[in-house]
Amino acid sequence: MSDQQEQAAQWPPQQQFQQPPYYQPQRDQQKLYNSPSVQNTPLPQHQSQQSYYLPQGPGQFPTEWLPSPTTSTSVPNHPSSYRLSARKLILYTAIGILFLGIIGSLTKVYIDSHQETTSSQSAFPSIGTDLQSFYSPTGATSSGYLAWSQDGTRLYSVRMNGTVQIWNTTTWNNRLTYEIPFNVLMPVSWSPDRQYFATSSIMDPQHGIVRVWNTLSGEEVLTYQVHSYGVNAIAWSPDGTRIASSGYDQTVQIWDATSGNTILTYYSDSAVWAIAWSPDGTRIASASKKSIEVWDVTTGHTLLTYHSHPDGTFRLAWSPNGKYVASVGLKDPTVQIWDATNGNQLVTYHGHTETVMDIAWSPDGRSIVTSSDDKTAQIWNALTGKNIYTYHGHSSVVADAIWSPDGRFIASSASDGTLKVWWAV
Repeated sequence: MSDQQEQAAQWPPQQQFQQPPYYQPQRDQQKLYNSPSVQNTPLPQHQSQQSYYLPQGPGQFPTEWLPSPTTSTSVPNHPSSYRLSARKLILYTAIGILFLGIIGSLTKVYIDSHQETTSSQSAFPSIGTDLQSFYSPTGATSSGYLAWSQDGTRLYSVRMNGTVQIWNTTTWNNRLTYEIPFNVLMPVSWSPDRQYFATSSIMDPQHGIVRVWNTLSGEEVLTYQVHSYGVNAIAWSPDGTRIASSGYDQTVQIWDATSGNTILTYYSDSAVWAIAWSPDGTRIASASKKSIEVWDVTTGHTLLTYHSHPDGTFRLAWSPNGKYVASVGLKDPTVQIWDATNGNQLVTYHGHTETVMDIAWSPDGRSIVTSSDDKTAQIWNALTGKNIYTYHGHSSVVADAIWSPDGRFIASSASDGTLKVWWAV
């Protein structure tokens, strides 16, 4: 063995470090480190923080003089560590893909809804735009009592002069026109299925009689003659099995719509001008000159008395949910909305300048349309009483106005014989 190999073999055991292969000191630096002066001199403090290692071999200084290694931040070489890192990478990637998918879906929904709203807005004309206009076939200046079919495909009209008309609302072709006897029909009420309508006339020689007609044939199918004086109001029950009528004799009669038999008589303190069934058919609101009374249709028991309009009430209408009643003054041009359970007044509408002739709630119960002697029909918010739109399409008294079942249209009739259908949204 050579001297050099023997010297290497006798070198004392030293602490082993993993020496990075990428660091090789320069030749001059190696010579400087091996000099005796450097071997007897401690390293500067700032060099003790450097993380490099010199190859150990013969002639080098002891390893305790080398800088202490710092904690390694490299990825461990253990296989399980690599598997853990791979799992995290897959997990994070999946979360990112899921997040991007959610964002993309929400963006698509927003774009589609925006496009649908834009297209629907462009598809509908502005509120108040006339869709159709009709005139009395005989040229008579009489308004009509209007009704839509439940599916909205038919529009029905009975004019005060006895003219009955039906239109197809898809093509607006007239499907039927005929006349019934007895002019000056007031009031008129349609059955819920529109197969029948009931009328009374001040020109009828038999005062206080109500006549029921078949809509398609024009045949009179039933007469009811119990009132001792003229009839002011007629209303079919929501299920179509009963009819309520009221008049100057200060009574409200409930009778069978098929047989004409009287079911119940309710007595008021004065002439009853208006009646309306609740949507569930369990109550009736009846209006006289002095007050409005809500009563049970089975027992006739008065549930509530409402004092509002100083000169009496002309029209009544229940809200679709049955919680509220809208009442129209007989002489004052106001409309009041009040709670049907306790009589608390909620809203008063002052939009008209003359007597209000008719009133109807929108199908969703949010809006109301009223027609008036001031030649307008007005749409207003049922909760706030704020006017939404005023229709000026008629040149005379607007006697009737009703909503289509889908709430998109309003049909209105005026005393000059015009009947118009116009956009309500």
